Amino acid sequence: MLKNKIFLGVLAGLSATIAKDAVNQTLYSLNIVKILFAQYAAGVFINAIETNSLLGIIIGYFVDFGLSALLGIIFVFLLEKTKPKHIVFQGFIFGSALYLGVYGALLAMHISSVNERKPVDVVLMILCHLIFGLTMGLFVQRFGKNFLVLPVANVRNSVGVKERDFRK
Repeated sequence: MLKNKIFLGVLAGLSATIAKDAVNQTLYSLNIVKILFAQYAAGVFINAIETNSLLGIIIGYFVDFGLSALLGIIFVFLLEKTKPKHIVFQGFIFGSALYLGVYGALLAMHISSVNERKPVDVVLMILCHLIFGLTMGLFVQRFGKNFLVLPVANVRNSVGVKERDFRK
């Protein structure tokens, strides 16, 4: 069991991005989507043509995995502030919010030099972000639920703070 929340968040984010990128890479290999998430991520730092190079893809994966680790930490800390009863569902919602915020809003503001989107890409990117959120929720539920503690009414700890322990 993981007992460090930051480490749990990093691993949850990395596992989720591996699942998301596996689906994205498969769709790219089948020529269903034309752009990888790594290319969108690299496009924040380099021009669109360079995102197609090997170095551009490597930069993109570093950015993608780094952002995912940060998002995993945020997810774990948000779980502690909310009721972590339905962690997988909360992961699903988190993935939906990421789609709207990162893929939808930021790309609409031309944050990335890569900005080519077709309707099929949009639908499949929703799917990838939902997989991201679900994987993150499943990871936290499996490896981190035992130490998430949330303040509620009925149980008092040694300093008199009311809390509920989800280790049961």
